[in-house]
Amino acid sequence: MSLDANLVSLMAHALLAQSRMGDISRQYREEGSTYPWPIQVAFTLIPVIAVGLAWTLYRLYSRHPAAVNTPFGMLAELCRTHQIPIAGRRLLERVAEHAELEQPASLMINARHFDQAVEAAEQRLRFDPRNRARLGEIRRRLFAN
Repeated sequence: MSLDANLVSLMAHALLAQSRMGDISRQYREEGSTYPWPIQVAFTLIPVIAVGLAWTLYRLYSRHPAAVNTPFGMLAELCRTHQIPIAGRRLLERVAEHAELEQPASLMINARHFDQAVEAAEQRLRFDPRNRARLGEIRRRLFAN
């Protein structure tokens, strides 16, 4: 065979392969590329639902907590402000309850009020050494110069 014949044969094979690939590609596009409508709707709704859920969660958790307008709510807010841990806040709530304070936040007015409330609460409630230490730490945190 001559060079021209080889070239013609090679071009014929390339043209045949290309047309065969074109047929396969066209057939795939015509038959396999369409999805049933429920799947198309699902692929559209899934991102919309995900964005909606994320937005809802963001709105729920980014709100500032409602101001609790109760005596113990005010005490809790003051404890958060003064960075008193939860165990200390609970101890102060017990002190205010046993000292029969109308406004528990009055514990934080000055050291004299704090000491009087602790003494009044101690008549009804015995503090263990750990609670005494915690009350001393809270007192230093609140009334240190």
